[in-house]
Amino acid sequence: MSRTFLPLLLLPFTVSAQSLQPELVCQLAPALAEVSAMIMVDDAMWVLMDSGNPNQLYKVDRQSGEILRTLTIANATNTDWEAMATDDAFVYIGDIGNNAGHRTDLHFLRFPLEVLEDDDLTEVDAEILPFAYVDQTDLTPTWGASDWDCEAFVVMQDTAYLFTKSWLEGVSHLYAVPLEPGFQWAVRRATLQSQGLVTGASLHADGSSICLIGHTYGGQPLIWTLSHYPAHELFNGHSQRAVLEMPLAQTESIAWMADDSVYFAHEASNGLPPQLWKVRLDPDVGMAPVQEAPVVRPWPNPCTDRLYVDGPAHLTWVRLVQADGREVLRTRYVAGDALDVAHLAAGRYVLEMGSAGRVSRGQVVVVH
Repeated sequence: MSRTFLPLLLLPFTVSAQSLQPELVCQLAPALAEVSAMIMVDDAMWVLMDSGNPNQLYKVDRQSGEILRTLTIANATNTDWEAMATDDAFVYIGDIGNNAGHRTDLHFLRFPLEVLEDDDLTEVDAEILPFAYVDQTDLTPTWGASDWDCEAFVVMQDTAYLFTKSWLEGVSHLYAVPLEPGFQWAVRRATLQSQGLVTGASLHADGSSICLIGHTYGGQPLIWTLSHYPAHELFNGHSQRAVLEMPLAQTESIAWMADDSVYFAHEASNGLPPQLWKVRLDPDVGMAPVQEAPVVRPWPNPCTDRLYVDGPAHLTWVRLVQADGREVLRTRYVAGDALDVAHLAAGRYVLEMGSAGRVSRGQVVVVH
């Protein structure tokens, strides 16, 4: 969907770009199999990994993909590190991963930027900046159905701007949280029709534009560029979405490398090792129609023993996932057939339906 764009008035403008062809730079070291965030500092690339991995940052050689230096955050645990950002003074780490939407310990870690410039340092203590979403009142864990899961943020003028991934709606909500000592509230500012899951963000050095990385439900990598936004109204300018012509992969990290290019990386997934890529972001690429995710309608909802689903005929499978992420039902989708849910415990479930490369999601409540 596009709207009339008048640059002088800075009205919202959204397009879907033609596919972009990225260049494979190198394979990353095997130890970086779950690379989740990336920053560039003085032409040096730093990455980190997400939940279950060490509380460390890694300086990476951009030609070989090998680790050049390891920095440990001595006073922190990697609960679910998902993003990094910098400003003129600090490096920020976002312990913000929240797949089930139930965390009460979300926070940023920050330490002086100059630490990355001292090759003799092997560890540092970080300041902890806790926060919570002011509009989240229900902390019941529901895997893959939360509006408060986040893997991407940028820092502008002592404020972190978070780009959430709304699992059910396929949109990204923009939240702002002050980066000040003590507990802070994150406040929702706007919503982007991202038509995919946003998993990383990077602010251009001059502050004029933001690139976002992510993927469709089916795993196809995507890039969004945001520009011409007034002040901090990041979704109120020119936004452009591009599909990356590359294998399906879990892309979660991105960083500007030049005025018109970015590096990005993906985790080891779908039989691929972790890899580093780069792509030129051309502001003049042509437009292409947006391919909307197919709509599915489960009924009755809530249900007791049988569940029916209305959806396009090309969808070929259906599954239900419970709050902890465990799959409890998977079957072929045949239009008009009922799903037997009588054996399931009462509660909320995520419904997924799809075919090759296309997935739609919804939420189902089972009652007895």
